[in-house]
Amino acid sequence: MTAAASEDLRRRVIEAVDVDELVRLTRDIVRIRSYTGSQGEGDVARFLDEHLRELGLESRLLPVDEGRFDVVARWRGSGGGKALMLNGHMDTNPVVLGWTEDPFAGTVKDGLIYGVGICNMKGADAAYVAALRAVERSGVSIRGDVLLCYVVGEQQGGVGTLKLLEDGVTADCFVVGEPVENQVLTLHSGVSMFRLSTIGRMRHLSKQEEGVSAITLMTRVIAALSTLQFTGGDRPDYRGLRRWNVGSIRGGMGREYMDWRPGIIPDFCTIHLDVRFGPGQTQETVQADLEGMLERLEQTELPDLQWELAPLDLDDAIRKAHFGPFEISPEEPIVQTVIRAHRDVYGAEPQVGALPRYKFYGTDAAHLRHRAGIPGVVCGPGGKHTTAPDEAMEIEELARAARIYALTILEVCG
Repeated sequence: MTAAASEDLRRRVIEAVDVDELVRLTRDIVRIRSYTGSQGEGDVARFLDEHLRELGLESRLLPVDEGRFDVVARWRGSGGGKALMLNGHMDTNPVVLGWTEDPFAGTVKDGLIYGVGICNMKGADAAYVAALRAVERSGVSIRGDVLLCYVVGEQQGGVGTLKLLEDGVTADCFVVGEPVENQVLTLHSGVSMFRLSTIGRMRHLSKQEEGVSAITLMTRVIAALSTLQFTGGDRPDYRGLRRWNVGSIRGGMGREYMDWRPGIIPDFCTIHLDVRFGPGQTQETVQADLEGMLERLEQTELPDLQWELAPLDLDDAIRKAHFGPFEISPEEPIVQTVIRAHRDVYGAEPQVGALPRYKFYGTDAAHLRHRAGIPGVVCGPGGKHTTAPDEAMEIEELARAARIYALTILEVCG
């Protein structure tokens, strides 16, 4: 890590961020539909690869799945410096009910850019490019390499970043620009997803007393989840990372969930369950806690309860629905570098640590830190309007993110 650059040089780099150029690129990326697991991820990848080549970067497409690619672009320094990875995902959530703006138009209105995925995290993806361009425009000669790594499938458990690591892509440190309002996230939850099914006994409603409704059993199971005490990771800040959510439920006749005859007592019901957990817990300990709860229910309250529980793998070839927790010391050099950059851009100290609004995230930072051993931090624009109808990004916040990243490049690689 180089010494902090001079105040004059840092100011020059901040002023070199071209906000109009940043907004144009952000809107271009938003206009490409790229739902998680879709061919649209490949469309964004090809667009970014071509754009970065035009800017003079070395760029290549790394196949992850049919029609889906990571982008690995490198701005080479003169040698002898640290390498910085700016990592961002290209996949987005789908459009849900409640939108009043066109989710794929990149509409600019009242200082905001609208679009699905603009916060999570196409805005940061564009800000990386704007940051690199600002450093270049300011005339600074850097020694270390800057890697722009755009990945698919972050919302599939980070399969794109895992592919990067398998392919040997690495750096001395990283920033992941997930939406945390440009604050500094150094601790967040792990993520495990499970498929939990209850098995009942099918009867016609005329013989309702002989049947056992799998759906009714499931309502009791969900109620019991609210009182479950998970084990492990008992430090207070770790306990504060625990949370769960039932994201979907299906019930009906048989494992096909046939629902065309509501006069039949349903014998099969399934939920998809997302559990967030802290350091000191694992997917295995979480599953053991869930199994213990189900066994206690069966023994004490629900003698008719039959159940099945397994990690959720929607497609074993590509879906790895699991992130470990992320944790890094705020004293790590890369964290201190980003803190200084935020201070210079905002004129105020950032929030640092397990940020209350964002500590339940699962991000690729966990893979980079704990699988690859690379130090890094989560810091990105957006958050207020993330994962909601009319997702939007404040242009000023987006520009400030680019300035933070530019100063980070300057200090790490300069």
